[in-house]
Amino acid sequence: MLNLSFIKWKWYNKFAKIFIEISFFLKNKKIKMLSNILLVALGSAIGGVLRFLNYEFFNFLAKNNFLNNSLLTNKFPLATLSVNVIGSLLAGILYFFIIKNFENFSPLLKNFLMIGFLGGFTTFSAFSLDFFRLVQANQICYAIIYVLLSVVLSLLAIFGGFYLAKFL
Repeated sequence: MLNLSFIKWKWYNKFAKIFIEISFFLKNKKIKMLSNILLVALGSAIGGVLRFLNYEFFNFLAKNNFLNNSLLTNKFPLATLSVNVIGSLLAGILYFFIIKNFENFSPLLKNFLMIGFLGGFTTFSAFSLDFFRLVQANQICYAIIYVLLSVVLSLLAIFGGFYLAKFL
């Protein structure tokens, strides 16, 4: 078994060991490809469900007057902004672990997390659609603020996630 002492988090250590054991078990290229496809699909499903729960959380906040309703309707897509910023933070953290431990990092785990989970959790298409809806609703000021916040906060989050993981 590979030495995984570089991993500080217990849950991550167990998760990584499972994926490394799977990758050693899979010798046939067709089985490896199928396993990658299934893991990306599973990661996408988990990410998509968490994105849905995020939207439901913001709807709950709006319905219970914790947030101004205009922040959640066609005036400002706060839920999409939050998943993209959180996803960027997670991408920075994961990227740090991938490049720091490149030789020991399981390709199956990388595909599951980076392509599957983050691909299902974050969404550029929703970002684009929200921008389009703001413009269509003649909310140009909100549209510009949304684009600027999405890009700036997501970029700050990816740097923050990378350096946060570096110092943990």
